Amino acid sequence: MADLAATVRNAFAEQLAAFRLRLGELRPTVSSADPAYGGHDRAFMVAGAVKAHILADLAGAVDRAAADGQTFDAFKKDFRAIVQRRGWHGWTGEGSVAGEEWRMRTIYKTNMRTSYMAGRDAQLVEGGYRWWVYRHSGAAHPRLNHLAWDGVALPPDHPFWATTDAESAVAGGAEVATGLIDTSVVDRALADTDAAIDGYLKDRYVLPLAETPALITDLALAIAIYKLYVYAPNNKIVADYKDAILSLRDIASGVIRLSVAGAEVATTGGSRARMTNRERPMTVHNLKGFI
Repeated sequence: MADLAATVRNAFAEQLAAFRLRLGELRPTVSSADPAYGGHDRAFMVAGAVKAHILADLAGAVDRAAADGQTFDAFKKDFRAIVQRRGWHGWTGEGSVAGEEWRMRTIYKTNMRTSYMAGRDAQLVEGGYRWWVYRHSGAAHPRLNHLAWDGVALPPDHPFWATTDAESAVAGGAEVATGLIDTSVVDRALADTDAAIDGYLKDRYVLPLAETPALITDLALAIAIYKLYVYAPNNKIVADYKDAILSLRDIASGVIRLSVAGAEVATTGGSRARMTNRERPMTVHNLKGFI
């Protein structure tokens, strides 16, 4: 598990802003099963805390932990003082050393990590990066799907980022992280993609094409993303890859025709067909801005 205290001590402006944005709504909840409990990214809440003054005190304790770089032990002292001062009883975990330790850590961890991921997301968006890379933290007991995503490089607007819950990713020991391009890996994936596409086009079109159709660019992206996976890709990436291959087969058979100015149909015996590498729709230069 990552060092939570280190995470807090290194709190950054976007993280604090993300947390304090949630303080605009202190949401009372009866328990974690309360329907209102599912909005940690939009409001501050602690399961079982229904009184405004208790929620306000707890929110202040978490805010101090984030803003002042307090350790988990310091937060526990604050929490115990609030509970005693406000006479709050009946909260989950109360009554046993292990239970109380677990509950305090859950409150601390949930708020720190949720705000951390929201802050990181803000940094990535503001950075204007062309590509985001999913990096696994190396947790001892990771979720297998998070481990499989390690090294995945996708554009910021790819559906993957919209459907991948940031808090769940952190719980599995992963985060979207900055890093340098491994150009040898990218070059190999792009070369394989080029070769695959050219293999389907060569018997029907003169290569290189005068211009790269948008369809070919989309197919190249789906194939390259599939090849850039370090571990087993998720179902959507596999489906996109298979669809791309099916589309290339349709192009090769003539079911799909490319509308490209100056493109000529290759002949089997003529000398007019030139077999060369076409212009890549994706290159290492296009990947500048990689996180």
